[in-house]
Amino acid sequence: MPTAIELSGDIGRPIEEVFDFVADFGNEERWTTTGSRYMRVDPGPIGPGTSWRMTGRAFGRPIHGTRTITEFRRPEFVESRSDIVIPTLARFRFTPVNSATHVTFTLIADFPLWMRVIAPILIVPQFRRTFRRDFENLKRLLESPT
Repeated sequence: MPTAIELSGDIGRPIEEVFDFVADFGNEERWTTTGSRYMRVDPGPIGPGTSWRMTGRAFGRPIHGTRTITEFRRPEFVESRSDIVIPTLARFRFTPVNSATHVTFTLIADFPLWMRVIAPILIVPQFRRTFRRDFENLKRLLESPT
C-alpha cells in the first residue's frame, strides 16, 4: 500500500518561473540536500517522457536510477515516476497567489513489504524533515536577487 507525504508553501516568484525551475529536475542538486545528481537523458523541450539519470547515496550506499516526467501541464502541474531505491510518484502542483506561487509537493512511495513496518516510524518523518528543508532552500534560491 503506497504512502503519501505532502507539504506546501509559498514562493515569492511568478508561477511560470517557479514551474520552469522545478520541472527541470537537473536543478534539484541546487536546492535539495540529498546530494543527488541528475543528468538529462534526452534532448529537446521538457515534457512528458523527459528522463534524467540520477546518482547519489541513500542509507550510506551508492544509488542510481531514472526519473521520468509522466504528466506535464505548464505552469500548473508536473508529475514524475522514479525507480530510485523505492518506487515513487512525485507531484508538484503550482497555484498563483497574488504575485507569488503556492507550491504543493506530494510524494507517493511504494515501500517494499519489509519496509512497511518501519517506514511510518523512521523513514516518513525523515522524508518530511528533508522535504521541508529542501523547500526552504528552493524558496531562498528563487527569492534571492540575481
